[in-house]
Amino acid sequence: MRKFGAMLLDAASVTLAGGECVDDATGKSVKFTEIAAAAYHAKKLPPNTEPGSVATHFWEPPDFTFPFGSHIVVSEVDRETGAIEIRRYNHARRLARTFRIQCSGHSTPRLPLVPINAP
Repeated sequence: MRKFGAMLLDAASVTLAGGECVDDATGKSVKFTEIAAAAYHAKKLPPNTEPGSVATHFWEPPDFTFPFGSHIVVSEVDRETGAIEIRRYNHARRLARTFRIQCSGHSTPRLPLVPINAP
């Protein structure tokens, strides 16, 4: 928004406030609706920009973890009443031993062996 607003105002420094982009030096302003229209019509673009006003940012946590675990539920559904009864619940956690999983003919990297806890 700042780049397009600065271009429309022919300004070096702008501030976004109250639905407008304001030139810090002259006080002239342009509304966000005008900026959006100019961005999509793309008759004139600021340097190093593309048409539109779309921005994407991906966040990656600083201490990324890969938990190894699984929860499995065996249940029965009564066809007449729709009542659900949990017959068995199991969970698994990571251990030191490893195994390989075959998927679509490709072998995965070594993964932890995951035992299923019996009820």
